[in-house]
Amino acid sequence: LWAGAYEGWIRPAGATEDVVYLTPAGGHNGPAEECPTSWPQWVETTLELADSNGGLFGITAFNPMGKDQPHDDNMARNLELEADVERLCAEIGGTWWRSFGFAED
Repeated sequence: LWAGAYEGWIRPAGATEDVVYLTPAGGHNGPAEECPTSWPQWVETTLELADSNGGLFGITAFNPMGKDQPHDDNMARNLELEADVERLCAEIGGTWWRSFGFAED
């Protein structure tokens, strides 16, 4: 489903860039230490967060149950979700950042 999709993270933990983009990689199936390039600091920071918290998760309130909803409704639900995530992170010392996704289709 997401193999052709892209995701943008807005100022993730450890990033110096405003937005970083991710897409499924192809062509390299070896261990990460064999990767032919070095990782930016935000990658190491987010990997550490994933290791210490059981993963990283992207969530949205858009189009619940996969059913298209009016844009204004989606935006309102996403703002409610963002407030809930902010409250939860404040309570437990969590980390969050905004993201967005898109695909060619």
